[in-house]
Amino acid sequence: MFLKQDTFNYGNQSVVLTELSGLQRVEYLAFVQKRTAEFDALDDAMPVADRQIEFLRMGMDINAWLVSRSMWNTDPSQDVDALNEDVKNTWSYDALGDGGSLVLSLSGMPVSTGDVQNGEQVPLTPEKS
Repeated sequence: MFLKQDTFNYGNQSVVLTELSGLQRVEYLAFVQKRTAEFDALDDAMPVADRQIEFLRMGMDINAWLVSRSMWNTDPSQDVDALNEDVKNTWSYDALGDGGSLVLSLSGMPVSTGDVQNGEQVPLTPEKS
């Protein structure tokens, strides 16, 4: 296996995460495209609070996908879908975000937290997606 890896530490826990393989990178982009299309297709009449919850859920799903595929690379005998569900159910929202960022960084993929306007970072919100 020729994948970079690093140890992700969160609280008093640690796990080895790897970069995504070439195929996983393509699958990741397809998953993000599908998941964002689902979010964009939500009813515009949906209350703002409900839309914000769905936006957070989308972010969680994307980061759990990244972390689970990265963890699967260290032990491909696991069921990747079950691992994804386990990560979603046992990792905190912040740990998912940090872990997902590490996987993207290891994979040489850009880590985006929002838009840059006039040289300043603008936080990504449901209204900006």
